[in-house]
Amino acid sequence: MSRIAPPDFPDLAAILWNRGLLGLTLLAAAAWVAQGGENAQESLDEPSLLSLAPPLVAIGAALLWRSIIPALLLGVWCGAWALTGRGATGLFTGLLDSFQVHVLNAVADRDHATILLFSMMIGGMAGICLHNGGMQGLAAHVAKLARTRRRGQGATASLGLVIFFDDYANMMIIGQVMRPITDRLRISREKLAYLVDSTAAPVAAVALATTWIGFEVGTLEASLQALGRPDISAYGLFLRSLAYSYYPFLTLFLVFLVSAAGRDFGAMAKAEKAAITGDRSDLARRDEGADQEASGAERRRSVSAAYALLPIGVLVAAMLVDLMISGTGGSFRQRLTTADPLSSLLRASLLGAMAAVAVTLWGRRLSLRRTMDAWSRGVESVLPGLITLVLAWALAETTEKLGAAAYLGALIDGNIAAGFLPPVVFLLAALVALATGSAWGTMGLLMPLAIPLVWQQADSEARALELIAATAAAVLGGAVFGDHCSPVSDTTILSATACGCDHLSHVRTQLPYALVTAGVATLLGTAPASLGVSPLLCLATSGVALTLIFLAFSKPSDTPVE
Repeated sequence: MSRIAPPDFPDLAAILWNRGLLGLTLLAAAAWVAQGGENAQESLDEPSLLSLAPPLVAIGAALLWRSIIPALLLGVWCGAWALTGRGATGLFTGLLDSFQVHVLNAVADRDHATILLFSMMIGGMAGICLHNGGMQGLAAHVAKLARTRRRGQGATASLGLVIFFDDYANMMIIGQVMRPITDRLRISREKLAYLVDSTAAPVAAVALATTWIGFEVGTLEASLQALGRPDISAYGLFLRSLAYSYYPFLTLFLVFLVSAAGRDFGAMAKAEKAAITGDRSDLARRDEGADQEASGAERRRSVSAAYALLPIGVLVAAMLVDLMISGTGGSFRQRLTTADPLSSLLRASLLGAMAAVAVTLWGRRLSLRRTMDAWSRGVESVLPGLITLVLAWALAETTEKLGAAAYLGALIDGNIAAGFLPPVVFLLAALVALATGSAWGTMGLLMPLAIPLVWQQADSEARALELIAATAAAVLGGAVFGDHCSPVSDTTILSATACGCDHLSHVRTQLPYALVTAGVATLLGTAPASLGVSPLLCLATSGVALTLIFLAFSKPSDTPVE
C-alpha cells in the first residue's frame, strides 16, 4: 500500500512560511475592511495592525503570482490608499499617488539616486570587461584554482570576506566577476546569489571597520545620549556586542559549510540539480547566450585578465582612498566609519568605468562605438533589478508613514522582562526588516526604542550594559536576517541582479538556510546568552547544532565537471 511521503524539513518550512504570510495578508485585509473608511484617519494617527498591510500584501502577492514587480506595485498602491483615507475616491487617487508621489520620492532621494547611478556604472563597466575579453581572462585564471564546484563556491565565499568594507561593493563586484566561473562549473545562479548575499551584509556587520559599523555605532551613541549617558563608549558597546552576534557569524559559518560539504537542501538542492543537468532557467540561458556571444566576437583575439583586473582594481582602490579622504579622525577605523560610503562608491564606480573604457581603447580591443555599445548592454542587464529596487523603496516609504515600526515597538514596551528582551527584539527587527526591506532603516528605527527598554528594566548598571550589548546585536542580527528573507530588500535585489539570478528564485532558495540559521541563533544563542549563559559557549553550541541539522537534512549535490 503506497504512502505519500511527508515533506522534508526545508520544504515544510517553506510551505508554512508561504501560507503564514498569505494568512497574515488576509487577516490584515479583513481588519482593514472591518474598520471602515470613517475611522481611517484615526488609524493613521495611532499605528495599528493595518500599518503592516502594504508589505504583507506585496509579499503575499509575490509568493502567489511569482512575479515581484506587479506585487510591489500592488503593495505601494495598498499603502497609498491607506494614506489617502481608504475611501472609494482614495482607491483611485492612491493609484495615482503610488507613482506620482511615492515612486517619485524613491527616485528623488539622494541616497537612492546614488545607488541607482553606481549600480548602472558598475553594470556598464562589467559589460565592457565582458566584451573586451577581460572577464574571460579573469575566469581562466580563477578556474585554475577553482577546478571543482566546491572550490568555486569556496572561492566566491572567500572573496566575500576580502571585500569586507561595504556590502554593496561586495555584491556588485563578486557577482559580476564570479558569474562566468560558476556557470562553467555548473553552479546555479541561485547558489551564487546565496553565497554573495549571505557574505556581504554579515561580514560588513561584524568586521571592526566597515561602512555598516559607522551607522550602527552612531545609532548606539544617539541612544546612549538620550539616556543621559554620553560617558559610555558606543564603540566599546559594539565590540562587546560581537560576542552576541550569532546570526551574522552563523550565517558565514553555514556559507563555508555548504561550500565545503557539497550538499544542499530545500529549493537550493533542486536549483543545483538543474544547473548540473543543464536544465537552467530562461534568465540563466539568456545570460549565458550573451556571454557566449561576447566571447565569440573576441575569439580571434587573445583574452587577458588585465582588461578586467585594472578597472576592478581602480574601483576598489578609489573607493578605499575616497573613504579615507572623506572620513574624519586620525585612525583608519575612524575615517572609514565616518565617511559617506555611497558617495565614495559613486565616484569610484565612475573611475572604474572610465578605466574600463581607457584600457579597452588603449589595448585596441574594441572601437569606441563598440565599447559604448558594450557599456549600454551592461547597464541594460541591471535595469530590471533597479526597477524592482525603486518599487521596494516606494513600498518602504508608505510602510514607514503608516507607523509599522512604532506599532511593533509598542507591542513589547513594558510587557517583557529584561532578560527576554534580546530574543524578542531579534524577532521584532526581523519583522521590521522583512516589511521595509532595509537593514539600516531597521537599526535606525529600533535601536532608540530597544535600548531605553533594556536600561529601564535591568536591575543593575553592569547587567544593563551587558543586556544593551546583547540587544544591539539582536537588532543587527534581526535586521540582517529580515533583509535576507525579504523580497523587497535592496541587498536581496542587488545580489540577484549582480549574479544574473531571478529575484524570487533567489529569495526562495536562500529562505530555508536563513530560517534554520535564525532559529538556531535565537534558541541556542541569543536566548540562553541573555539569561546569563556564556556567550562563547552558546556560539560553540549553536555551531555544532547548525552543522548537525544541515547534515541531517541536506543531500549531496556535488558532481565532477568534465
